[in-house]
Amino acid sequence: MAALKDLEHLLLVIAEDVPYASVTDLPEHVTTCRGYHLTPDGEERAERVWPSFAAALRDADVTVHLRASLPDTLGDVTVVEASRETVQAVLAGLDGLPPATLVAVALGGGDAAPVVERWGAALGAPGTLLLHTPWTDRAWVSDEVCDHTSLIQLTERWTASRGREARIWLTEWRRRVCGDLVGALDLGETVDASGPGAVPARPLPYAPSAEIEVADGAVSLLLANAGATRGIHLWLDGVSGPAAVTVPESSTTRPRVVTVPVAVRDGRYDVTVTGPGFTRHFTGGSDE
Repeated sequence: MAALKDLEHLLLVIAEDVPYASVTDLPEHVTTCRGYHLTPDGEERAERVWPSFAAALRDADVTVHLRASLPDTLGDVTVVEASRETVQAVLAGLDGLPPATLVAVALGGGDAAPVVERWGAALGAPGTLLLHTPWTDRAWVSDEVCDHTSLIQLTERWTASRGREARIWLTEWRRRVCGDLVGALDLGETVDASGPGAVPARPLPYAPSAEIEVADGAVSLLLANAGATRGIHLWLDGVSGPAAVTVPESSTTRPRVVTVPVAVRDGRYDVTVTGPGFTRHFTGGSDE
């Protein structure tokens, strides 16, 4: 089984203006990350974020190429702001890349659920991220929530694994909600979190739970994410509190519980909780 440190190059192709649906001849052996989000309007676009990170990478003795087209020679980390033609060329040439190269292609268009916090923090519109490693031998899917900062976090993890750690400032909420994609990589493992007959799914870094508590006529929704490595963003229907909430990761021995008041109408409640790989539905009476 391979490890993250066994990768020699990261080729990160940023093509958020290129619709996923317009890309043809997709390779069979890629992981499709369906939880990818585009850079929100008003935030620094990826092509301006990466130069900031490049300085930290160079300080860690990591060679970095920031290009508007595919270079002849890859650096340790190569970031390409790509057109559709460049995307097609990269995907068609996976077998011709240097050994131990990870390829990530960020595209527009997808089915990711919105991620919006009650104080205004938000991820962008749905996109699609394609991942490929030399060990990817079949199609995979991943529903881990991610965006371009996930590629930064992945690069941080990779540099640390090779003894040349480089980091950049990201908000605590972004690091909590957006995964670092390590679990989405196929490094020769055989873990499959999907059901029979489905495209195999990479395991998710979440461990959500939901319970209803009724006390003195009041109904509450108790949410936890014990044993997870990432916070999970959940959508709530039938509550009188916020319609979406991020439940932080916590230990199984000291789980952190988020309590949300439930709406009660004519003595009854009807609550639905949804998130990546997770759905719960509760109905009942406030006197039960």
